[in-house]
Amino acid sequence: ELERYSHDLAKKPFIVAATKADLLGSGKRLEDLQRHLRDRADTCFLVSAATGEGIDVLVTAIGRRLETMRRSS
Repeated sequence: ELERYSHDLAKKPFIVAATKADLLGSGKRLEDLQRHLRDRADTCFLVSAATGEGIDVLVTAIGRRLETMRRSS
């Protein structure tokens, strides 16, 4: 989808947040998503807004990524 919008944007690093971790079967879905994104996304996190699961890990990863980007620019 990003490639159709902008080739430049699609080349940038990104993190995927897979939502609805609280639903049954999300673990299998995350594995399928990670397999699909293996060569495209830097990291894929399973999160749930309803339960808060995975939010801290996602926020920490985003902070680390931003710090790395600041240092390299």
